[in-house]
Amino acid sequence: MLHTPRAPRTAPRRPGALPARLLLAPMLALALLSPAPAAAHTRLLSTAASATADPADTAASSAVEAVAANPDPAAPADSVAGDDQQAAGDDQAAADEGGSEYDAVGPLPLVVRWMEFVSLLAMIGAVAFNLLVIRRLGTTIPARVADRAAYGAWHIAAGAAALGALTLVARLWLQSRAIFGADQAFEGEQLEALVRGTVWGSGWILQAVATVAYFVGLMVARAPHGRSVGWMGASLAALLLACVPALSGHASAVERMTAVAIVSDWLHVLGAGVWLGTLATVLLAGFPAAAFAAEREGAAVFARIVRGFSPVALAGAGTAGVTGIVNSLFHLTALGQLWHSWYGRMLVLKLLLLGIVALLGYVNWRRVLPVADTPEGNRRLRRNAALELGNGVVVILVTAALVALPTP
Repeated sequence: MLHTPRAPRTAPRRPGALPARLLLAPMLALALLSPAPAAAHTRLLSTAASATADPADTAASSAVEAVAANPDPAAPADSVAGDDQQAAGDDQAAADEGGSEYDAVGPLPLVVRWMEFVSLLAMIGAVAFNLLVIRRLGTTIPARVADRAAYGAWHIAAGAAALGALTLVARLWLQSRAIFGADQAFEGEQLEALVRGTVWGSGWILQAVATVAYFVGLMVARAPHGRSVGWMGASLAALLLACVPALSGHASAVERMTAVAIVSDWLHVLGAGVWLGTLATVLLAGFPAAAFAAEREGAAVFARIVRGFSPVALAGAGTAGVTGIVNSLFHLTALGQLWHSWYGRMLVLKLLLLGIVALLGYVNWRRVLPVADTPEGNRRLRRNAALELGNGVVVILVTAALVALPTP
């Protein structure tokens, strides 16, 4: 039976590593400087398309204005009566201009939102794993293992960013199709009016810019002396990406204390990413890296990585839980809405699934982690962590459906 010596409270840092706390100030500043969309679903930005005398441009602008208050069919958004009811009840003329019926909770939009959330949490988790787990462990794990773990995290981050870029294109097509119809979904004039003439388009641009910045940060991190700077840039981009659901979703439609609702939703996304996204990186990058430890030390090294992840997971899960309660209070006004509305029922389902995930995490923390240095304990830890992550993926799917439903 292998016994791992307790790691010192303050582990020495590797050359070139930056303390994670130095990232907090610029991250918070960038978040607070983001556009405040108190009326994100009811206000349009001024655009040249709305002033042009070209009939085609005028028609496109009219269609955009008619549905600018609608929820994004492929991203988290607030809805009062649903896309089809909004198009039929608010402006029939816009529908005649080429708008098509669309189900925001249909299979295709649901899958796109799910993929978007998975990519977002993975992007957050990859940088959190590198900055908050591997860097903080310092020399308590072999340098070869740390380098392999960072290498694996980089590939996870790059893959998640590529998936995020794919969902950007899918979201744009779904939104344009919902407004102009499938035949004209990718025509230049319509896309320009949608992207440049609506608050939805501003949020889409923010997500696109942040995704590109994330890629750039990853490229810099591969340079011989750019690892710290590159991961810092990727973390700032991930912070901006975490703002997108809050800026375009239910939080931005709250009439009272909108800023508080947006910040709470932003922290909710960050907490989920630090919890579930980092857990995925521990399993997919940390465990394979532990195999590069000295003979018969792989189990002990992986146990150290998981112990380094435990406080990060507790902080992320706690943040996600507290902010989830706060977010629910913004959207629910009576207890009966939990079972009398589809939004409430999906919220209850999400809470039940989260309870299972939290229970599995607690079992790992209290029962399995103390014996994780042994091969048998290591296997139990990986198995339970995989179950925890699998349930987390289902939670993300439920969330993808929840955000498209109208609040009570």
